[in-house]
Amino acid sequence: MRGLQHGPVGEHIHLYVEWLQRRGYIREIGQRDLSLSRDFGFWLAATGAGLADIQEALVTRYLAKRARYQPRRQGDASALARVLSVMRDATVIAPRPVPEGVPHEDLLDAYAFYMSRQRGLATISIASHLWFLRPFLKELRMMSRADAARLSYREVARYVERHAGDHRPTTARIMCSRLRAFLRYLHAERFLAKDLTAALPSVRRCAEAGLPRFMPIEDVQCVLAGCDRSTLTGRRDYAILSCLPVWDCGRPKWSG
Repeated sequence: MRGLQHGPVGEHIHLYVEWLQRRGYIREIGQRDLSLSRDFGFWLAATGAGLADIQEALVTRYLAKRARYQPRRQGDASALARVLSVMRDATVIAPRPVPEGVPHEDLLDAYAFYMSRQRGLATISIASHLWFLRPFLKELRMMSRADAARLSYREVARYVERHAGDHRPTTARIMCSRLRAFLRYLHAERFLAKDLTAALPSVRRCAEAGLPRFMPIEDVQCVLAGCDRSTLTGRRDYAILSCLPVWDCGRPKWSG
């Protein structure tokens, strides 16, 4: 801790240490994040920047500078984003500025406040919700509560159909989950006259097929009969299948 307490960030680094401990981060990740935070603090002190200057743009400048002298690690930007989030929660640094010309941020701010106060979600979880909602609001041109009131089943369903293929199935399901929670919020707050969650189509998940746990002997005989034992391949398949146990009425039997 003594080695970390340098520069504008160092005075408050204990907040991030406690945050890591509460969430059970392993020692290696904690050491990596704290080392990065220490170097960021040194850079701030060298450039004459203070707590009032800490924003995402400054972090981007630092990471670009750092990349000139050592390889960029994939988690560096996320680690510093967590540091800034913890310091904002403790009101050590200023809130993240709202980009100009983005009216729907007011709607997202209200939703983030609701998720924090009413549902008790952590900052990182709320950020995940907002990440999926920003393109949704932008594409459907939902800039205010009045725009939300005009939202229809068809618009919601078509949005998911257009973008479900942009991600892997797991990410697509998360997107639908985030949209579903947001639509429920709009309906609960009476921004929407109807609950539109039924408009969200389900995203198919192709599970890996495994061997059946139960197979009647009649089905096994049909499978074996499908092997063409006049060929080498067919005889090989028949031999392999004959060695597999068949579960009939909960008791193992042998088909061969």
